[in-house]
Amino acid sequence: MKKSARLKLIYAALSALVVAAVICAVILSRACVWASWYGPHFQGKPTANGEVFNMYGMSAASRSFPFGTVIEVTNCSNDRKVQVRINDRGPYKMDSRGNAVYPLRPHPYRDLDLSYAAARKLGIIKKGVARVRIQVVSRPSGTEKEKHT
Repeated sequence: MKKSARLKLIYAALSALVVAAVICAVILSRACVWASWYGPHFQGKPTANGEVFNMYGMSAASRSFPFGTVIEVTNCSNDRKVQVRINDRGPYKMDSRGNAVYPLRPHPYRDLDLSYAAARKLGIIKKGVARVRIQVVSRPSGTEKEKHT
């Protein structure tokens, strides 16, 4: 095999990998994650950022987003949308009575805990969990992404 033919083959393989990577990135950016909701047991208690939790407010708990980030959450099964602000950390594992298990351990597959009001608007109260799509609407000033955009 000539050197130029080998280079063409390598170039074609690399091009296919780049296309596959771009397709995967697009698919993952639209991927749905698991969300749950929390409410009555935490009503009136302080959140991780010091605010008092209001289950009737539009808020959420996340381990990955900075406090103050506003996200749009879309229910993947019915396309209902709601905007919430991150003001707490979670979701965490709970015992059978709904109490946090100490030391706090991240929930193994849930990425977001929504307030009761947000979950109600999305239609996930009865099931308790749902697949949702998350899109950042705004970030708090001073965060890394904010500085570079």
